[in-house]
Amino acid sequence: MKRPYSLPKGLRWEVFARDTACVLSFLEEGHICRDRWGQVHDANNFDLLSLEHVKREGSMMGRKAPTDARHLVALDAYTNISVPSKKQRELMRGHLDRVAP
Repeated sequence: MKRPYSLPKGLRWEVFARDTACVLSFLEEGHICRDRWGQVHDANNFDLLSLEHVKREGSMMGRKAPTDARHLVALDAYTNISVPSKKQRELMRGHLDRVAP
């Protein structure tokens, strides 16, 4: 059975290989990575990381960003589920501008 939000394995590994860890672990001072239950884990534990869609082009209110490496970042599940802040989203956009222009 396919999960509704599952992404192709190759795409997941492409993003993980590029980011090497939860992007907020190196973009946001003091960030602590947590799994979906709030348990702390290493920033590079890919079994517990998720992928976050990041809107990059202007206003896309109500629309999800495309599902490709140019619009995805590796992120800890807790932050992903609890919805990243505006500041965190800006950090992720800056990261993508540098690594996936």
